[in-house]
Amino acid sequence: MLVSMGIGHMIAKIFSPVIATRIGGFVLIGIGIWVLYQFFRSDKKEEPKQEEKVWKLEIASLGLVIQILRKPTVADFDKSGTISAGEALLLGIALSIDSFGAGIGASLLGYAPAMMAVLVAVMSSLFLFIGMKLGTILSNMKWLQKFTFLPGVLLIIIGIWKM
Repeated sequence: MLVSMGIGHMIAKIFSPVIATRIGGFVLIGIGIWVLYQFFRSDKKEEPKQEEKVWKLEIASLGLVIQILRKPTVADFDKSGTISAGEALLLGIALSIDSFGAGIGASLLGYAPAMMAVLVAVMSSLFLFIGMKLGTILSNMKWLQKFTFLPGVLLIIIGIWKM
């Protein structure tokens, strides 16, 4: 936020806030579609093929097992229906692009960059913490797992709203 607001005036000449917000919206819609695809694909559970292991190291006292597969790239991107590290990275990029556009817009409206950066950092951290705690608690409720498609729908709605 601080960086985008600091260079907002320069970038506004090349990359308008409207375009940045639209790009962020398209990325959010894309991630939402991917989450929905993963949800509906998870109904077709397939047994993953066991990869041939080249080397296995097990340290029982630490409960550590290290396995090196012959072809680790064959591993499926995501079969769990949950947000993986890669999906989290894509979501972070989408939200960063959206935040970048918001930062440019805020700087053009005359908001103080330092104050906005602090407020965004505090609020993002607060909502991330609350979301992680609620997610941990609510993930154990089996009846809620039927609604795992909702994050995808919400991302699509937010993406459309941002456009």
